[in-house]
Amino acid sequence: MWQFPYKPEVAVNALLFLCRKAEEKEQKLSFMQIAKLLFYADKLHLRRYGRPITGDTFIKMEHGPNPSSVYAYLNDVRSRTDLSDGVIQVEEKPNPPHRPIPFVMALHSPDSSVFSETDREVLEEVFSDHGHKSAGQLRNLSHNEKAWREAEFEMAFEDFLDPEDEAMIQYIDRSQGDWAGLGSLHKTG
Repeated sequence: MWQFPYKPEVAVNALLFLCRKAEEKEQKLSFMQIAKLLFYADKLHLRRYGRPITGDTFIKMEHGPNPSSVYAYLNDVRSRTDLSDGVIQVEEKPNPPHRPIPFVMALHSPDSSVFSETDREVLEEVFSDHGHKSAGQLRNLSHNEKAWREAEFEMAFEDFLDPEDEAMIQYIDRSQGDWAGLGSLHKTG
C-alpha cells in the first residue's frame, strides 16, 4: 500500500483555505463537507501530480471518506470548552433528534507559503467544483468512489487513481522510496 508523509501544517492550512473560500460565499463548512473536500483535493492532486496534498490517511466511515488526522484535530477543538484553539472555531447547530452538526470558521487566513502552486490550483478547483454542495450531496458522491467502496477501514491511495493510468501508477510506485522519512515541510509539484 502506498504511503505518503502526513503534512499537518499543510492540512490545517488547507482546512483554513476551504473555510475562507466558503466564507467568501457567506457559507460555513461542516466537518463532513471538510472531510469530503479534502478527500477530493488529495485524490485530484495524486492523480495529476503523483502525490496527495495533505498525506492524511483516509478512513472509510459510514458517511464517506474521512481524513483521520484532520478529523481528530476537529474533534479535539470541538471538545474544548470554548470550541476554539485560536486557529479555528467550531459552531454547533442543533439537529434534533441527532447530535448537533459541527461547522468550522477560520479565525485567520491560511499561510499560503506552505502550499505548492499545484496545491493551490487543486484546492481552488475542488472548491469551485464541490464547495457549493451540501454535506449530503458530498456524502452521496463519495459513496461512488472506488477507494471508499473497496476499503475495509483505511482507504488505499492506489484506489484513488484510474487503473488505466499506468504511467502515473508506475511513477508513484517508483517514487515511494523517495517519500520515506520526509517530514511535513516537503513541497513538490
